[in-house]
Amino acid sequence: MNYLWNKIKIALLLGGVIMSGATAEAESTEPKRPVAIFPRAQLKYGLERGDYANKWVDRPLFVDPTLKDPKSTGHGYLSRKSFLKIREIALAYGVNGLGFFPENSPGMRAAYERVVEHPVPGFQLLTDLAPGGRHEDKIAIAGEALECPASFRINGKVVFMAYMADNRTPEHWRALMADIRKVHGDHFIFIPSLLRFAGESPSVWMRRFKDGEITPEQEEAIREWLRGWVRATDGLGTEGIANFKGWDRKLDIAFYRDFVIRHMKEVLAEPEFEHGKYLMLSAVIGHENCTRFGATLSSEGTATLRDSLEAALDAKPDLITIPEWDEQNENTSLRPTVYNSTTAMRLLRYYTAKERGKLPEPLPGDDTAAPNVILSYRKILALGEPLQLEMVFLPEKGDTEKVMLELELRDERGKTVQVFEPKEAVPGEMGVWVETVASETFSGSRYLVPVVTVKGRQEVRFDRGFQPIDLRPSWNWDYKWVMQPVRELLRPEVCKVELAPIALPGVSDGKTKPEMEFRATFRADEPLAYVEVLDNDDVVYSHQLKDKGPREDDDQVVFRVDWQSLEFQSVARKLQGSITVNGAEGQWIAPETMKVDGETLRFEGSVASVWVRRAFLVVKRAQLAEAVLEIDLPGIARQKVPLATIYDSGIYGVPGPVGFNLVVSRFVRQDKMYGHLGVKAAEFTVPVVADLPRSRFQLQAIAKSGRVFRSQPLIAGKPAGEQRAVEVYSDMKKGIVKVEVDASTLPDIDYQFSPDRTGSVLVTDAGRPFWAILGGYSTQATGRGGGESRDGTPFLRPNDYPAQIYTTRGIDTVNYDEPVDRSKSTTTRSAPDWRRLPSGEDVLVFNGRSTYVTLPQGVIPRRAGYEITMELRPEHLKGSQLLLSHRSFYPGSVKLFLEDGVLKARFVDQKVESTIVNSGLMLQPGQWHRVSFSYNQREMMFSLDGKSSGPHLVPGPGLYDTVTVVGGYGKEWFAGELKSLRIQHGRPEEQGEGSSERASSSSGSSPGRRF
Repeated sequence: MNYLWNKIKIALLLGGVIMSGATAEAESTEPKRPVAIFPRAQLKYGLERGDYANKWVDRPLFVDPTLKDPKSTGHGYLSRKSFLKIREIALAYGVNGLGFFPENSPGMRAAYERVVEHPVPGFQLLTDLAPGGRHEDKIAIAGEALECPASFRINGKVVFMAYMADNRTPEHWRALMADIRKVHGDHFIFIPSLLRFAGESPSVWMRRFKDGEITPEQEEAIREWLRGWVRATDGLGTEGIANFKGWDRKLDIAFYRDFVIRHMKEVLAEPEFEHGKYLMLSAVIGHENCTRFGATLSSEGTATLRDSLEAALDAKPDLITIPEWDEQNENTSLRPTVYNSTTAMRLLRYYTAKERGKLPEPLPGDDTAAPNVILSYRKILALGEPLQLEMVFLPEKGDTEKVMLELELRDERGKTVQVFEPKEAVPGEMGVWVETVASETFSGSRYLVPVVTVKGRQEVRFDRGFQPIDLRPSWNWDYKWVMQPVRELLRPEVCKVELAPIALPGVSDGKTKPEMEFRATFRADEPLAYVEVLDNDDVVYSHQLKDKGPREDDDQVVFRVDWQSLEFQSVARKLQGSITVNGAEGQWIAPETMKVDGETLRFEGSVASVWVRRAFLVVKRAQLAEAVLEIDLPGIARQKVPLATIYDSGIYGVPGPVGFNLVVSRFVRQDKMYGHLGVKAAEFTVPVVADLPRSRFQLQAIAKSGRVFRSQPLIAGKPAGEQRAVEVYSDMKKGIVKVEVDASTLPDIDYQFSPDRTGSVLVTDAGRPFWAILGGYSTQATGRGGGESRDGTPFLRPNDYPAQIYTTRGIDTVNYDEPVDRSKSTTTRSAPDWRRLPSGEDVLVFNGRSTYVTLPQGVIPRRAGYEITMELRPEHLKGSQLLLSHRSFYPGSVKLFLEDGVLKARFVDQKVESTIVNSGLMLQPGQWHRVSFSYNQREMMFSLDGKSSGPHLVPGPGLYDTVTVVGGYGKEWFAGELKSLRIQHGRPEEQGEGSSERASSSSGSSPGRRF
């Protein structure tokens, strides 16, 4: 590539300006340049990816798999067409370009080539270095950045950032930059991103700051620490703004402004540094890592982005970065997403125009009959959380009249249950209004839908299309906000939806099997990208005219086969063996790296690692009764499972070493995203299988323009017609409130110990979102999540699991045709063994070193009352043995454990304060015990074989909404047997007759609800 010639071409296109946006600064005496703004992109979450379905709680709004390059070899490859579309969208924000990590993968470095191959004036790349890695790689990257004419420059020098720079010393970075300048010359500016002031975490400084405990000596220590960084580099900066949050999960804007920014500005203003040094600040939209922790840093509607950006702009820095443009796992995306829409684009256009003393133009295609108004709210709430609705009016060029904004809420019956005072928006001024109501006020409603009316030049009423607000009595882990510009609501000509019962042929019982089908007719006045069916916001069907992917229908059934372990990719276990369909004609749909030989899927070296891999199997429905799946994985499993068993139970798992599971499940979902529909209408009927007894189904339509419409939800099943009590923590009342809800909405998670039917998966009639798995990832059992490595395991931190130990027993368990002797193996047995008692009951045997069960998020409610009941028999009472812990990398809330045989609990509340409670109840080795633990967000109660302890006062709510591990974590492992496990949400004494006895009989093999 001729970089020199391309540099000349770009320079000509930019009119000679290749520096910071509009005006380059030739001398320090000239006026200060406009602040440059760069969202930082991962780039691996490209718009060409088709695998967003089922993995995350949100996805890019403009995803289009046809943007994938033919020679793409994976997500490390930077698709040209996708990158060009990303750049087109980013430029509409009014920002200078995108920051990125060229070290993430070799493919990411292609960004330098892409901007040269397809030059566009005004778009630049900001290089962000990682704290790890080799100097040689960074020196090579510096050369590529220097050769790239679109690299962001100040005074002609390429600007580098360094993410988490204080993970290394200032001297480390000084030495690196010296090496780079030695090879490439003095053509670089390096600004470190700092987080741990004077070596201490932000949480420590935030506490001292809030309590007014920072001493003059500590202030000077901070300044001296910052001076050391400025002397070694070219300035000061921070990208870690998402860490500046309080226990309430809200951005601590005062700490950011009056501690972080103040200290940096004070040091840079000192005579030693007032020339030639630079300030980089940051803004953030939020940080909602739903599928790992639940609540992290709340977006608070648009408040987090507005407050952080305003604080950064007020400080007049040289540079503002916004992490991140496209981080899917953490929902920090600034780019348009299905639930954020173009909100961030509209806000950035407003702020960047305001910096120039102007108002922004309407976006192309905007219907200006409605004002530029954004309505934001949480899409799911657990009762007790505040129901907040934020309305933002963004002024724009051409506004001349005042606008009245009216907001109301309707329930599932269409009844108006809340009307708010009208608000007046004034031309030329941003308006922000927040309404807050206690969500427990609406305990009798299944969901609420907003209605917005705007009265200006004309009256426009938006009474259809908004995302509903799902109200749940006890559990939730999805803290994603909806940010909906009213102009981006698609207004269809026709939308008819119906959820109807149907009867499909049975398999093993020869009878009919009642299920449901979703029927839809939809017509709009513009081309559509996607028309989808959602089950609790998860895509289970995406309408296609041609390639529909593997789908169940009257003639065929589909199974998904996935496998995963706890081993990193670099040392991943290479699988050998095969899976064969006998007794039926099977069609395998598998990755290109695998071989299909007729009815046989051959692994031949395919790996099992922290990244889930999957294949699909299609079988004729008429042949299902005779079909048998033969699994032959040497060293892991050899067994035969009737496909009819998997179809009836919904799932079957085969465990292995180091967190390995191979899971086969009935598949009635969406396998991936396909190309855009490109037509204006869709009509279809598809079978659906509800994830929950009272699942919320709805149609979602997305136009190619990005406009979105959601139909009125349809609720599966029927109300129980019986009220139950649940105690929830009310944020607004700062204490416990008791609410009455329909019994069908309170989960009773009674796990079925049935290895013959489900193998290593524990199912429950409470619904698939609560299914558990032996020694693996909960995402394999639930069918949702798993977008990132280790997503769905308690062992996000590998050191918390003993990955290499010797086992002392084999795995000669039920369902193995040829037991494999692992008595001399160095690999870790992760799944507890099954053992059948003389009574016919199946129990789980934990080895006290490495075996565990993973329960998914939501099983342990963070802010509602519940009871845990289990029957267990400890092998011994030595040391600390973990029974159950609600945690992953961070603790969620409760931990139950034995300490030298005494039953104890540890609770971590949302302020990260820990309490240990000693029940005083003593178990006996080799004896069966019934243990129960209940917690109502205020008091704990213990029971051992009917003997009670408590109440013990321990105020809630808990810290995070994580997965739960049973059997062990870190250095605490349970040795013994488990016969039953049940978690009831609500007040157990009101769950009906026989609730205390049911736990002991739940381990039978009777079929439950079929999913």
